[in-house]
Amino acid sequence: MIELQISPKIECHLNLKDRLEEMSFARKVTESTTPQIPLLKEGSEIYEGCEDINSFLSKYDSFIDQWYECRCDKYDQFDDN
Repeated sequence: MIELQISPKIECHLNLKDRLEEMSFARKVTESTTPQIPLLKEGSEIYEGCEDINSFLSKYDSFIDQWYECRCDKYDQFDDN
């Protein structure tokens, strides 16, 4: 599961939250009222700051897209008709 810690008062943090919520995987978003650097944890990896987190999310989104691309049911040669 991906965990994101943000401040709900900072636009960059809210954009990260919105972006993460559009993705279809397990996630937990924690909001803190004190200003902070956004922090994302995925397994043992930690990403800090909007730029670093956005870079990770882009790579992760690309990985997920490629994984879905590998579905056998979308290719015609496997159609029984």
